[in-house]
Amino acid sequence: MTSNHERLTAELAASLSGPSADEYRERIDDQIRDAASKAERVLILRQQPYADWARSAKPDPIGAQVMKELRDDGFKVSLHYEEKQFVDYGLKIEW
Repeated sequence: MTSNHERLTAELAASLSGPSADEYRERIDDQIRDAASKAERVLILRQQPYADWARSAKPDPIGAQVMKELRDDGFKVSLHYEEKQFVDYGLKIEW
């Protein structure tokens, strides 16, 4: 039996499954630039998947790579977590 489908590799499947680390980093960089242009020194990303990257003991490989790159570039990356009436958490990036 022959097929017109390209043979699937793990690398191809990963590229089809969502944004790459580079794409996530571009999005984060844009948000950092925007915050910095407003004289802010911290950015908290509450949306998914960013919010879970710092919260997880073992973040997904893409999240771990992006956080490592941010740290390597001099940013402080941590978990923002506050319990009030509701839990507020996110990926906190400081410069």
